[in-house]
Amino acid sequence: MRPWERLVHGKEQVLARVAKRDPEYREWRGGDGEWSLADVVEHLELVEKHMLSALAKDPDVTKPRRWSTWRRLRWIGLRAALKAGVRIKAPVEMILPTRQLQWHALLARWEEQ
Repeated sequence: MRPWERLVHGKEQVLARVAKRDPEYREWRGGDGEWSLADVVEHLELVEKHMLSALAKDPDVTKPRRWSTWRRLRWIGLRAALKAGVRIKAPVEMILPTRQLQWHALLARWEEQ
């Protein structure tokens, strides 16, 4: 399966599993600062939207894409942390859930992409 196909398949699996839950369960947060299932879905939708937007732009020829050794080490460390289940704070606010949309509106916005 190609990477794009894996992403689409993964999205479908996540949405199917979360959609099976009761609305109260989807919105439940374990504590202050914790995310609900709906928050996680919104985060994924926001990340996909911004990634697609970035990928749609033509590359800037004045800024060649080269990774320094330090950047490669950071990437390896991030992947290891994610595989180990370490919680990582979202780096920018644009991908944080806003909690302004109802479940069906969130799904509709994601399908528009």
